[in-house]
Amino acid sequence: MRKPPLQDVIVKPIPPQRSTQHRQPAEHAAIAPRRRAVAHERPPVTHKSHEHTHAPEDASNPFQYNREPLGAKRAMWPFIALVIGAVIIATAFVLSLVFSGATVQVYPKQDTIVADVTLTASIANAGSGIHIERAALEQTAIRDVIALTEEEVEERARGTITIYNEYSTSPQRLITQTRFMDDAGRIYRIQKPVEVPGRKADGTPGSLTATIVAEEPGEDYNRGPGEFSVPGFDGAPQDGKIYGRATEQIEGGFVGIQREVGEADRLAAIQQLESQLRDELLARLATNEGAPEGYQLYPGSAFFEFNALPDESVEDDKVRVSLTGTLHAVAYPKDALAQSLAQNLIGSYTGSPIRIDNVEELTISASAQTIAEDKTEEGDDSERDGSIQPWNAQSYQVQVTGKAQFVWEFDTDSLRESLAGLPKQDLEGGMSDELRNAYPGIDYVHATSRPFWKRTLPTDTEDITISVELDE
Repeated sequence: MRKPPLQDVIVKPIPPQRSTQHRQPAEHAAIAPRRRAVAHERPPVTHKSHEHTHAPEDASNPFQYNREPLGAKRAMWPFIALVIGAVIIATAFVLSLVFSGATVQVYPKQDTIVADVTLTASIANAGSGIHIERAALEQTAIRDVIALTEEEVEERARGTITIYNEYSTSPQRLITQTRFMDDAGRIYRIQKPVEVPGRKADGTPGSLTATIVAEEPGEDYNRGPGEFSVPGFDGAPQDGKIYGRATEQIEGGFVGIQREVGEADRLAAIQQLESQLRDELLARLATNEGAPEGYQLYPGSAFFEFNALPDESVEDDKVRVSLTGTLHAVAYPKDALAQSLAQNLIGSYTGSPIRIDNVEELTISASAQTIAEDKTEEGDDSERDGSIQPWNAQSYQVQVTGKAQFVWEFDTDSLRESLAGLPKQDLEGGMSDELRNAYPGIDYVHATSRPFWKRTLPTDTEDITISVELDE
C-alpha cells in the first residue's frame, strides 16, 4: 500500500485582513504562505502616508525630547547677550570703584662720580667740617702658654670702667695716671690720657671706656662692679659730675710665688692674640656694629688699642695669657658726608637733599690733627702728659676715594599731596614747571591710573603709590 506524498509546506488558514491592496489572484495563492513566512524574517515596511502623523511620546524613552521651534530660540539670543553685557559693565564699574588709584613712577636725579678728595671732620661742638661721632668695639682673646719657671711676683689688679661726663657739653680731658677712688678709699689710675665726650643735647652724659690699674699690688684691690669718684676734682665744679663706673670685676691683684712664662714665649703669644683680635674686630666693624643710627664705619678710620691682662695660672705647667683689644672708630653721618662730597664734586649741586647709594663701598681714612692743649684735671699731682691718642682727637683730616653713586632725594608725602587731583595731562610731558621747581631732585615722573579711563589722579593721597625707579 503506498503512502501519501509528504507535504513540504503546511498551510494554515489566515484570518482575513483589511487591506487597501487588491487581493492576490488565485493563481498566486499557492506561493502566498511562503511569502508570509519570509516576511516574518525581515522588518515590516511602513508605507508612507500622505498625512503627517507623529508617534505618541514615550515618557520612558530618554532619547525623546521636546522640540521647540528654531525661530523661538533665535529670538531669545539678543536678550541673553544684553543681560550678560549689562552684568559685565556693572561688575567693571564696581571693581573700578573698589580698586581705583594711581601709581606714580618717580625717576630721581642720579650721578656717579669718582671721588678723590680730602675733607675735614670734627666731633660735635668742637670744630668745623663734618660732625662725627665715635664708636668702640671691645673683645678679649686668651691663649694658654707653657710656664717653665717660678718667681715671686707682685701684680696689680686691673679692669675696665666707663667714665661719664655730666659736667658740660664740651669734652673733658683726663691725663695719664688720673686717679679714680672707690667707696673703700682704694685708688686706681688710668694708664693713658682720655677725652670724655660732652653731655648731649638731650641731657645724656658723654662717656667712654678706659682701663684702670690699682695703685698698689695685692689681692686687696680685687673688687666687683661699683662707682668711682675723681679725687682731683674735689671742690671743683666737675666734682660728682665726672665719675667712673665699673660693670665687671677688677681683678688680677696678687703677691706671691707664681709660674712665669718666658719673655719670648709671652711676646709670641701676645702677637698672635693681637692679630686674632684685629681680624675679629674688623669683621664686626664690617657689619657697622656699634655705629649710631644713620652713621657709617670704615676700616681706614679705625684705631686699635691693646691692653694685656695679668697672667693667670690654669694648670701646673701652664699660664693663661690674655689680651683685650679695643677698636676705636670714627663714625660718619651718611647725610652730611653725602652733602659734603656733593659740594666738592658736583658743580651744579645747590644743597638739596642727596644721598650716596653705595656709601659703604667708599674708602675713607682719617688721621688725627694736632690738638691744642685742653684744660686738664685740677689738683692732680701725677705727671702731666700732653700726648693724645688718635681715637681721642677732636678733629681729623679725612681722605675719601672711590666711585660715589649720588641719588637726589625728595619728600614722598609732600609729592603725593602735590599730585592729588592733578589732571594726568599735566604729567604727560614728564613734569610741569611748577613741580620741577618744587622738587628739584626729581628728573621725570610717569603716572598710571586705575581705571584707565580716569583723566585725573585720586584726590585721596592714600590712593597714590610712589615708586622710585633707579638706574641699574
